Amino acid sequence: MRKNAISDIINYYANDSNLDQASLEFFGFPLENVDFFKKPEAKILFLEWLVFDFKLVNGKTPIVDFMKNNPLNYSEVDLKIYSELLDNEYGFFSIVSTKPGRVEVESLQQHKSYKVREYSAAKQLLVNQTIICRIAKVGKHYEFISGEIKLIDTKITEQAKEFFRKSTASAKLTPKIVYDVFYNTNNTANDQQYNVDYPMNPKQAEHQAEKSFKECDILPFISVGQVKKWIAETTNEDTTSFPTSIIIGLASYNSREKNLDFLIRAIQDLINYSPHKSLNGKCPFEMRDEVEPNRSSNTPRYITNVIDFKKWVDYAEKAMMANKQGGANLALKNYNNSFKELLLAKTTDREIYCLFANKGATLLVLGNPAGEIFLDMSLQLNPKYDFAVSQLSRLNEGDFDANIKIFLTEKFPNHNKFNDKKFKKMIDKLISEYLENDPGAIYFSWLQKLNIDFSKADFRPTKLITSKVKL
Repeated sequence: MRKNAISDIINYYANDSNLDQASLEFFGFPLENVDFFKKPEAKILFLEWLVFDFKLVNGKTPIVDFMKNNPLNYSEVDLKIYSELLDNEYGFFSIVSTKPGRVEVESLQQHKSYKVREYSAAKQLLVNQTIICRIAKVGKHYEFISGEIKLIDTKITEQAKEFFRKSTASAKLTPKIVYDVFYNTNNTANDQQYNVDYPMNPKQAEHQAEKSFKECDILPFISVGQVKKWIAETTNEDTTSFPTSIIIGLASYNSREKNLDFLIRAIQDLINYSPHKSLNGKCPFEMRDEVEPNRSSNTPRYITNVIDFKKWVDYAEKAMMANKQGGANLALKNYNNSFKELLLAKTTDREIYCLFANKGATLLVLGNPAGEIFLDMSLQLNPKYDFAVSQLSRLNEGDFDANIKIFLTEKFPNHNKFNDKKFKKMIDKLISEYLENDPGAIYFSWLQKLNIDFSKADFRPTKLITSKVKL
């Protein structure tokens, strides 16, 4: 790109009236009140926004107005650069590969790849890091045309990329938004709303977590101290969803959005100010200016992930609907998918014992004796759960005997040849093999290690739904 191509636009349009209006829109106050010496990034972002996004009195951006009116009487060759610069993308990009002279990036907005000609920044960028900048094709090559390449030392997972694309499909990212998110120290509405002071210390982080747990009625199930033990065992990759996902799952169904936002923020602060064994007992805040001992020098420091930790509910609802319609096999398939999603999201629910009981009852309707195990799992989580108790009573009273007999006869056609002791061993082995790879059993094993007290839940009395199958 021709040297000074963008600065020519800035110099031409940087008169008092334009700058004053632009400053009011960008900063919220006159330009004379902005200390660019203390905020050099603010100046770079402001000027880029001025060129590409600020609307002049005639409704055009400076770069469009400059190209159409050619106030400096450039030749057609020189003026062509500006039409090329107009065809640009500003946003988040993930580093795919880098070598001297070329950086390949993936747009997180458009799922589009660019091979950018670049020499100076290429040496500093790592594969999987994220950058915010503007890219345009100048001549035959793509170039970074931003005054600053904002580096975020974070790997964005595929799930997070997909979420990002959906959430930004109808939105346009601008340097003003980047300024507000990363540099605007006056943008403290949330801090004031929740009385949060930054930087804080570990005790303050615990206090905020305790407060948020109370607001969302989480303390009956877990304590802040318990969560700190979980955090101590996590790695950077773990904390992309855990323990936030598990704690949000325990929040009251009546929690307001404001309280949930505060809860997420408080958990993140607790993670940042709590010791991690993977950091040799230090907390992430202490390590912000250091390199972690186990960190490879060629990988991003952090990982950003997005998981739909309520997707399991969709499968659970499909399972219940299938049971109502007599489709126990379809119900079982959906319960298994529900547990798989719970494992993926590393989340739970304050009434999660219901899911175990529902799957247990479905298995018994299908004649699978493993159903009793899932009813027991439900009662281990909450001994007071009425539906699990009632289904175990039905099992003991022989209500499922006919179903179980058909199931076992199909599995062991010659079972009459074995004595009761031998046959029981065969059934026990069948159940053990079933549970070995069952997503519900695997999830239960994971959940037990967290020591969450689900018995404190005020569950809603169960309306019994009986699934009917042809015997």
